[in-house]
Amino acid sequence: MDWTQIITTIVVVALPSILAYIFGKLGIDKLKFAKYEKLWTLAREGVYWAKDNFPDNAGAEKLAEVVKYVNDALIQMGYIVTEEEVKRAVQAEYQKMKQSAIINTVSN
Repeated sequence: MDWTQIITTIVVVALPSILAYIFGKLGIDKLKFAKYEKLWTLAREGVYWAKDNFPDNAGAEKLAEVVKYVNDALIQMGYIVTEEEVKRAVQAEYQKMKQSAIINTVSN
């Protein structure tokens, strides 16, 4: 196991507790936190879904499909999020996936 994986594991384990503390200090309640946690989870899922299901589509088309997918899923769960928030989350997850692929390519 290299240092990158160790640091990533520590961050993944510690991040929920750290975020809960910070959000508590900022006055962000559990429902709002749950909404955004679900947004980021669905955005990550949507990026992989689009990559698998729309391999020949352009990036803008994939983005539109993922934004619609995430927004519809959040509405079904009773969460209201703006399209711009969904779009930012999807784009950020795509960048993380792309960066992860670059790191994996370089380390192998």
